[in-house]
Amino acid sequence: MTNSVKMYNRNGTKMFELHIVPHSEVGKTSVNLRSVAIMKDTSIIVGDAERSVITKHRSSDGSLIDTVSVQTPPYHLAIDSKDRVVVSGEGKQVDIVEVTGTSLFSINPKIDSQQVEYCKGVCCDSSAIYIAVSNGVRTGHIHQYDTQGRFLSCIAQGLYDPMGISLTSDGQQLAVADYKSVKIYNKV
Repeated sequence: MTNSVKMYNRNGTKMFELHIVPHSEVGKTSVNLRSVAIMKDTSIIVGDAERSVITKHRSSDGSLIDTVSVQTPPYHLAIDSKDRVVVSGEGKQVDIVEVTGTSLFSINPKIDSQQVEYCKGVCCDSSAIYIAVSNGVRTGHIHQYDTQGRFLSCIAQGLYDPMGISLTSDGQQLAVADYKSVKIYNKV
């Protein structure tokens, strides 16, 4: 496991390395960096599942702005259109929190009226939150929720083991990392 995030420019040249703990604690504090997301103001949010914290950094130099505790270990992160942080810990729920760590609400996905076992990847667009969920191998779904956490639709089901999701740059397709394959779904 790494204890830093390395930032590169478009041509592959390393710009800087950011640490999620103060420099005096680097190498002394155990971390498990699992996720990263970018806010509208270009601040970098990093998820540390070991300590259940998210850290906020300046995109210009990676300097640490703030560290806040979150209820769910941040294995997967997304930033929604309101700059709220969507946090999935691979457990049974997804939390929507302010960047200050203030919990706003949770989404508790269900498959066939039963609470799911695993919430994995998350992503957002201006009108929805998308969550990869499953109850084990060959039970994966992609669910769509509105920005208040209300279920809208099941976009895909029967996935092998969805690990992560993202919208394409034009926002018209949803890419799903499904174990050893990537599946692309057109938004309708």
